[in-house]
Amino acid sequence: MTSKPLANQEYTITQAAQTYTIPVYDANPAWCAITYSYTITSSAGNAVVTFDSGALVRMFTFNNVVDLSLSGASSKDYTI
Repeated sequence: MTSKPLANQEYTITQAAQTYTIPVYDANPAWCAITYSYTITSSAGNAVVTFDSGALVRMFTFNNVVDLSLSGASSKDYTI
């Protein structure tokens, strides 16, 4: 499999939903299936992230317009 570089994304809680589509990875041999998945540094961040792992979609949606508890006392970064 050949991976593609992923672009860093930023999302601030209370912003409108933001999406990011990851690039298609190349399988070698081409008939091999690729399964897309993700991990996150804190399970609390799962409240903001959804991921459509379909091979034709591969899209993250970041969305949390109401709940400020994930930001911590000043701010907090989550790595996905």
